[in-house]
Amino acid sequence: MTPLIPGETAPLENLVPMGEHAQMQVEGAKYSTLFRGVAPPRWIFLDIPQSGGKLITLVKQQPVRMRYVSHGVAYGFRSKISGTYVTPHQILVIEFPREIESRNLRRSERIRTLLPARLALPGHGEVDATMLDLSREGALFSVEAPHPPKAGEPLRAWFTLPGAGDIAGLACAARNHRRHGRLWLVGVEFSNLESSAAMRARGYYDALLAPGD
Repeated sequence: MTPLIPGETAPLENLVPMGEHAQMQVEGAKYSTLFRGVAPPRWIFLDIPQSGGKLITLVKQQPVRMRYVSHGVAYGFRSKISGTYVTPHQILVIEFPREIESRNLRRSERIRTLLPARLALPGHGEVDATMLDLSREGALFSVEAPHPPKAGEPLRAWFTLPGAGDIAGLACAARNHRRHGRLWLVGVEFSNLESSAAMRARGYYDALLAPGD
């Protein structure tokens, strides 16, 4: 994590993406919210988070921790509640942070996993596999098959991410392979980063690498 302070890398207000989703943690509970505006160096405006369809209760000076991802970089900062307004709009006001931590989600940075999976391989149909790592653009699988897929061949993947549910029929393309004993290690790249399955996998990845954990 790299702390960013005013006048160093970029003005802090430029690091708060308007209209983008963020995660707010309050006393161990995590909620989704949306950035609505900034008034540096004093305030940031967000949607009041909800739980079960109802606005959560927040009090002044209550500590909060914010996490979000913008342009491939994960950011995080600590703040305090300044106030809430329910009319005419449901707006939460928090104090503008003195610093924002950042972590670059590099293409090469991977999360090690060991998750049961299935791959649809050309000429073999669906086969059992294990997902060994996950990046923001792809993953590495081990499979037992007579032959590995060729580079560029289309694949489909099924696996379950802990706490994030099932990822079904994720469209991929084979990028590389190597032999590992009786198994093939197959590196894949997600074919459509805007598909719901890919966005869920990327959201899981971003949440694990978010600053401030």
